[in-house]
Amino acid sequence: MPEHFKIAEWRILELERDYAPLNVRQELVLMNNWLEANPRRRKKQYNRFVINWLNSVYAKIATAQVKSRMMAQTMVGKPIYSADDVEFYEKMGFKI
Repeated sequence: MPEHFKIAEWRILELERDYAPLNVRQELVLMNNWLEANPRRRKKQYNRFVINWLNSVYAKIATAQVKSRMMAQTMVGKPIYSADDVEFYEKMGFKI
Protein backbone atom coordinates (compact mmCIF):
# COMPACT_ATOMS: atom_id res chain seq x y z
CA MET A 1 0.00 0.00 0.00
CA PRO A 2 1.19 3.54 -0.64
CA GLU A 3 3.53 5.02 1.92
CA HIS A 4 3.10 8.65 0.89
CA PHE A 5 -0.63 8.75 1.41
CA LYS A 6 -3.21 6.66 3.22
CA ILE A 7 -6.37 5.41 1.56
CA ALA A 8 -9.11 3.68 3.53
CA GLU A 9 -10.11 0.19 2.45
CA TRP A 10 -13.68 1.33 1.70
CA ARG A 11 -12.31 4.02 -0.63
CA ILE A 12 -10.17 1.47 -2.46
CA LEU A 13 -13.25 -0.71 -2.94
CA GLU A 14 -15.12 2.30 -4.37
CA LEU A 15 -12.26 3.03 -6.76
CA GLU A 16 -12.16 -0.62 -7.85
CA ARG A 17 -15.88 -0.41 -8.59
CA ASP A 18 -15.59 2.89 -10.46
CA TYR A 19 -12.51 1.89 -12.47
CA ALA A 20 -13.56 -1.72 -13.05
CA PRO A 21 -11.10 -2.80 -15.75
CA LEU A 22 -8.14 -1.43 -13.78
CA ASN A 23 -6.19 -3.15 -11.05
CA VAL A 24 -6.49 -0.22 -8.63
CA ARG A 25 -4.22 -1.73 -5.97
CA GLN A 26 -1.44 -2.21 -8.53
CA GLU A 27 -1.91 1.36 -9.76
CA LEU A 28 -1.56 2.60 -6.16
CA VAL A 29 1.76 0.76 -5.93
CA LEU A 30 2.86 2.36 -9.22
CA MET A 31 1.85 5.80 -7.88
CA ASN A 32 3.91 5.22 -4.75
CA ASN A 33 6.91 4.15 -6.84
CA TRP A 34 6.56 7.25 -9.01
CA LEU A 35 6.44 9.48 -5.92
CA GLU A 36 9.58 7.84 -4.53
CA ALA A 37 11.40 8.28 -7.84
CA ASN A 38 10.30 11.92 -8.14
CA PRO A 39 10.71 13.44 -4.65
CA ARG A 40 10.69 17.01 -5.96
CA ARG A 41 7.33 16.45 -7.61
CA ARG A 42 5.48 15.27 -4.49
CA LYS A 43 1.85 16.25 -4.38
CA LYS A 44 -0.09 18.42 -1.98
CA GLN A 45 -3.49 16.98 -2.88
CA TYR A 46 -3.07 13.22 -2.98
CA ASN A 47 -6.75 12.52 -3.59
CA ARG A 48 -6.60 14.63 -6.75
CA PHE A 49 -3.35 12.91 -7.78
CA VAL A 50 -4.93 9.45 -7.39
CA ILE A 51 -8.06 10.36 -9.36
CA ASN A 52 -6.08 12.02 -12.18
CA TRP A 53 -3.76 9.01 -12.40
CA LEU A 54 -6.65 6.53 -12.57
CA ASN A 55 -8.52 8.68 -15.11
CA SER A 56 -5.44 8.76 -17.32
CA VAL A 57 -4.92 4.99 -17.24
CA TYR A 58 -8.65 4.38 -17.72
CA ALA A 59 -8.72 6.69 -20.78
CA LYS A 60 -5.78 4.82 -22.35
CA ILE A 61 -7.62 1.52 -21.98
CA ALA A 62 -10.87 2.95 -23.37
CA THR A 63 -9.08 4.44 -26.38
CA ALA A 64 -7.32 1.14 -27.09
CA GLN A 65 -10.66 -0.68 -26.93
CA VAL A 66 -12.26 1.74 -29.37
CA LYS A 67 -9.36 1.41 -31.82
CA SER A 68 -9.39 -2.38 -31.65
CA ARG A 69 -13.16 -2.48 -32.21
CA MET A 70 -12.81 -0.16 -35.21
CA MET A 71 -9.95 -2.26 -36.62
CA ALA A 72 -11.95 -5.47 -36.24
CA GLN A 73 -14.90 -3.94 -38.05
CA THR A 74 -12.80 -2.57 -40.92
CA MET A 75 -11.03 -5.89 -41.40
CA VAL A 76 -14.40 -7.52 -42.04
CA GLY A 77 -14.91 -5.05 -44.87
CA LYS A 78 -18.16 -3.44 -43.92
CA PRO A 79 -18.48 -1.80 -40.53
CA ILE A 80 -21.75 -2.41 -38.75
CA TYR A 81 -22.44 -0.11 -35.83
CA SER A 82 -25.07 -0.61 -33.19
CA ALA A 83 -26.65 2.41 -31.52
CA ASP A 84 -24.43 1.75 -28.47
CA ASP A 85 -21.32 1.69 -30.68
CA VAL A 86 -22.22 5.00 -32.32
CA GLU A 87 -22.85 6.64 -28.95
CA PHE A 88 -19.62 5.21 -27.51
CA TYR A 89 -17.47 6.33 -30.48
CA GLU A 90 -18.95 9.82 -30.45
CA LYS A 91 -18.33 10.10 -26.70
CA MET A 92 -14.70 9.14 -27.27
CA GLY A 93 -14.36 11.78 -30.01
CA PHE A 94 -14.38 9.50 -33.07
CA LYS A 95 -16.48 10.34 -36.11
CA ILE A 96 -18.27 7.49 -37.83
